[in-house]
Amino acid sequence: YEKQKVVIVDAAVLLQAGWKDKVNQVWVSIVDTESAVARIMKRDSKTEDEARARLSSQFSNIEYVNEANVVFCSKWEKSFTQKQVDKAWAHLHDIYLKD
Repeated sequence: YEKQKVVIVDAAVLLQAGWKDKVNQVWVSIVDTESAVARIMKRDSKTEDEARARLSSQFSNIEYVNEANVVFCSKWEKSFTQKQVDKAWAHLHDIYLKD
């Protein structure tokens, strides 16, 4: 196998599973509770109580922020989010990819 310089892992439960030590950086996206509840209800046809129960079994936004190297919010304007992604990618490049 050829050694890769960057591998992106899309793992929603990476932190809960205790896998943080298997990656160099953790990027997370957070959203307020009410928006998360509404999204779960719409996407998964869950009741509000079911959606809140699901959220209560996950890390809180504070826990995600405390564990992350980079934090995004899914309610930001797309152009702002893109600028933040570009900055974070440039920083990652400076750390891991510079020859």
